[in-house]
Amino acid sequence: MELVLKALKKDPKFIEGHMLKAYIHLSMSQPDPAILAFETAVKINPNFFPSNFAELGGLYYKTGAYQKAIETLEHYLDTFRPKEGQRDRAQYFLDCSIFAKNAVAQPVEFNPVNLGPKVNSPLRDYNPLMNLEGNQLYFTRTIPDNVPSGAREDIYIAFVNGGKYTNLIDAGHPLNSQMREGAPALTADGKSMIITICESYGNYGPQRNGYGSCDLFLTRLTDKGWDNPRNLGPVINSQYFDSQASISSDGKTIYFSSSRPGGFGKSDIYYCNIINGKLTPPKNIGRTINTEGAEEGVFIHPDNQTLYFTSTGHIGLGGSDIYFCRKQIDGSWGSPQNLGYPINTKESEWGLTIDASGSKAYFSSDRSGGFGEMDIYEFVLPQSLQPKPVTYFKGIVFERGSRKPLDAQFDLIDISTKEVIYSSTSQASDGEFFLCLPAGKSYALNVKKEGYLFYSDHFELTQSKALEPYKKNIPLDPIKVGVPVVLKNIFFDTDKFELKKESIAELEILYQFLTDNPSLNIEVSGHTDNQGNLQHNITLSQNRAKTVVDYLVQKGIASGRIVAKGYGPKQPVADNETPEGRAENRRTEFTIR
Repeated sequence: MELVLKALKKDPKFIEGHMLKAYIHLSMSQPDPAILAFETAVKINPNFFPSNFAELGGLYYKTGAYQKAIETLEHYLDTFRPKEGQRDRAQYFLDCSIFAKNAVAQPVEFNPVNLGPKVNSPLRDYNPLMNLEGNQLYFTRTIPDNVPSGAREDIYIAFVNGGKYTNLIDAGHPLNSQMREGAPALTADGKSMIITICESYGNYGPQRNGYGSCDLFLTRLTDKGWDNPRNLGPVINSQYFDSQASISSDGKTIYFSSSRPGGFGKSDIYYCNIINGKLTPPKNIGRTINTEGAEEGVFIHPDNQTLYFTSTGHIGLGGSDIYFCRKQIDGSWGSPQNLGYPINTKESEWGLTIDASGSKAYFSSDRSGGFGEMDIYEFVLPQSLQPKPVTYFKGIVFERGSRKPLDAQFDLIDISTKEVIYSSTSQASDGEFFLCLPAGKSYALNVKKEGYLFYSDHFELTQSKALEPYKKNIPLDPIKVGVPVVLKNIFFDTDKFELKKESIAELEILYQFLTDNPSLNIEVSGHTDNQGNLQHNITLSQNRAKTVVDYLVQKGIASGRIVAKGYGPKQPVADNETPEGRAENRRTEFTIR
């Protein structure tokens, strides 16, 4: 710089000197004086080096001077007609500038609220993640330390009660060490977590040894806290940067960012499926999402349909912007959509996560007015950018009578497609279970354990609004004569006995139960409320029970093992004086006989 300034003093019209001065400022991350140097160069002779206009237009865009960028880049493209590579780069910045100008003119609603000193510190606090129940916020904090990188990263947990942050803890050993641990990703039940551990140098034990600069590790919650993180292995990790995972709420897919070769850009989003507890080889999520830039900060909402991520390659406002896209009916991802201004700005935005309701978002920012270098904020996400809300079903499975906790299997079934969308097992130690329930569908739930009668339930979540969580303990009865089981997912139209197609999932479960227990004989019983003619109700309930028996016999169950019996309103389980009670009385059951 000293030599350039001497040269320019001798010859103020030395164009190469002004250009070199601009590039020196760029190498020092000083865009404003670089702009002045390029402006001087093109003023002296606009035709001397046409690419000066491309550089100048790009700098106008990156500093938020979008109208100047549009005028400069249009002049460059129309006047000089550059070659393909230079043309494509200039066109990209022109498209970004046009988009950004329009976005600033049509801002989305955005009122970020700092989470306050009970969460944020004078240090860098970032990578927030709220658990599905909304009572624990996990995040990463950078702490200056005497290690080769000059700082370490640790995981912290903030506790929420009644919407207020009440306590903050360092996640502690074994999650945190002298290395860099962060970017936590939780399973829906909060029992397992994937974290990123970087710079696996030094003698930190075999569990910390990685394959590359950053690796993904798995830790599980035990009675004594989180256990020692275990490297997820070479199937998912590489010798390159593998980081920032997000786990689908059905537990079947892990999304993450990687700089491994073979992608489309600097870093791409990949995913691994989990089949029978094992990871499949990573697949690139595709060109629709990944670009020549860097795609990172991936977050799959618990609805399993909406993906949020950060990109430097899509059309945006500058730096890195946050985008989202939705899964299509055929399983592909739709076109990414920019979250808009002022959520995104000319600066770099990063690390957005969203709570179960789909309305409240969390992100980190170094904006003025915070408590430290980078703080965590929350804001209400504009409705057009929201995912589908989800709720959850939690409780304990136990044996009726002894109340012994049971490790039962849970299958959540989409009634419309009969597809099992989520399978889980309650904890053997305490019988606890946790299921994520995305809104917008009707679900059948089947809970089963060998030696016990199964339990079924029904969730009608077709309203796309925030839903209250379901909390219910489930007693399972050992298989014995005389115990009734209500089939909550057998459906008939009013005053008819033809099975609705939504009943098939439940009937298949009953068929499988009888197949697995070939020595059992059952009675299928139909029941009604007390409205209308008694004999008509008895006949209707008999016909409904027979329809279920006929289905099972057609599937191959011996007719001698099943009988149908209609009781009409004679065996109520609730008060017939209320609509809710009458609904409970209208049911189909089976009983071991």
